[in-house]
Amino acid sequence: MKLVAFDLDGTLAVSKQTISKDIAKMLELLTEKYIVAIISGGGFNWFKVQLFTELDLPEKNKKNFYMMPSCGTEIYKFQNEDIEKIYSDKISPEDRKRIIKVVDNYFKNSKYFPKENYGDFIEERGEGQITIACLGQHAPIEIKSKWDFDRKKRLEMISDLEKLLPEFGFKTGGTTSIDITKKGIDKSVGMTKLMEVTGVEKKDIFFVGDMMSKGGNDYPVMEMGIKSIETSGPENTREIIKKYLDI
Repeated sequence: MKLVAFDLDGTLAVSKQTISKDIAKMLELLTEKYIVAIISGGGFNWFKVQLFTELDLPEKNKKNFYMMPSCGTEIYKFQNEDIEKIYSDKISPEDRKRIIKVVDNYFKNSKYFPKENYGDFIEERGEGQITIACLGQHAPIEIKSKWDFDRKKRLEMISDLEKLLPEFGFKTGGTTSIDITKKGIDKSVGMTKLMEVTGVEKKDIFFVGDMMSKGGNDYPVMEMGIKSIETSGPENTREIIKKYLDI
């Protein structure tokens, strides 16, 4: 094993919450032995909030740490004292505007548009992804976790949106999100680019995520043949790290 990759929401952290001190310490220890990558449907600003409130990587290990927001359509790493973007797969500004217009019209007329929402429900995550937060960006986790636990609502919405925007790809993410990227762009593409950047082969990668069933945004990583373990949440992830990664 040379590279360990994790999803963020539902895997290392509760949705849009900071990682725990225990998880932060495990990540710090993992960077002693492996290249570590975090790949998430969330935007880079959420990485800064969720990871670096608790994570304090030793200076010598920062070279082993990669951040892959927006389903891996962007890759960031430490370069000297800064974090720099080293890869980006962009949706054109014209297409982003069109997606937002279509999604806004569809969702506001959908039976699933919430009577009470918690902030904006469309978010541009970097230049390669647009995300629908079906209850709003700041919905309480206790409400989010119950709203679509079996993903049936979002899969129905995706079926509708695929007809309206057939040239784009849709995946469920987190507890209430739908991620929109270019057609054929998903976490497997990000992981393939990461292999190019690091020189690590597929057989030497281990991945942990919480959305491994078909249609989930972690499924493409497993489907491409990377050894993958599904987690039920951060507590389970701690046990997986202890069992498989000797930390």
